[in-house]
Amino acid sequence: MVTRLLPIYCMICTAWILPQISLAQPCAGDLERRAFGGSSKAQFQLAYCYERSGVTGDLSKAFVWYVASAQQGNPEAQLNLAWMYENAVVVPRNQAQAMFLLTQAARAGYQQAREDRQLLHKRYDAESQRQRVRRVYSILIDSLKARRGIN
Repeated sequence: MVTRLLPIYCMICTAWILPQISLAQPCAGDLERRAFGGSSKAQFQLAYCYERSGVTGDLSKAFVWYVASAQQGNPEAQLNLAWMYENAVVVPRNQAQAMFLLTQAARAGYQQAREDRQLLHKRYDAESQRQRVRRVYSILIDSLKARRGIN
């Protein structure tokens, strides 16, 4: 049932969100053919359709297609893939990978990636600082316990 609805959903999401593809064009067949053919743009569009379908297994497919498109230098795919890494969608959370992808997209001139990179950097710095403060407090508490003979 879901596989029958996906082409219809893709045509609708493509027509509204990705206007470069017309509704008359068969989304799943043609888009998949072009994506498998190596078109970075088609890979991104197919990933976006899978991501927006709302079916859990489709997020894994979206991830695979975002990776394929990002490896070819598509900054939009790099941005979406970075979001998946940062928010632990399908993959474990990996801030370093997210930062790398955002940096690549920012170098390609993608403004949203620059902004997201700055936000991630601030968040990462804040988390690092909280961890350092926790370590210092932990050391202080341990030294106080040691002085008082508390285990």
